[in-house]
Amino acid sequence: MSLFLYIVVHGSIFAIVFTLYLLAVMIGFSPRVWAMSDYPPEITEHVPPQTKKEKRKATLIYIPFMIIGIIVAIVGGSLLLVIVGSYCQLGSKRKSKKVNQQ
Repeated sequence: MSLFLYIVVHGSIFAIVFTLYLLAVMIGFSPRVWAMSDYPPEITEHVPPQTKKEKRKATLIYIPFMIIGIIVAIVGGSLLLVIVGSYCQLGSKRKSKKVNQQ
């Protein structure tokens, strides 16, 4: 698999996983839990502050989001190192064959 194709495939998988997770959160939880800080001040000043239960839910949403991101970054980076390493080894083998042929 070429490096470009690898990046496109794994980037697409990453985007799909995060999109599905965010859609599940948006459908399953109140906007007060996941979007309270996104509203402009004119709106948030008319809304009571988040309760402890809502803050706890927001934390429980945030933790899996970060874990998924970290795991995807580690696995993707590791696989990328393996692929780039194999390309480097392949390139050095080709160079050594040319030198030996001369």
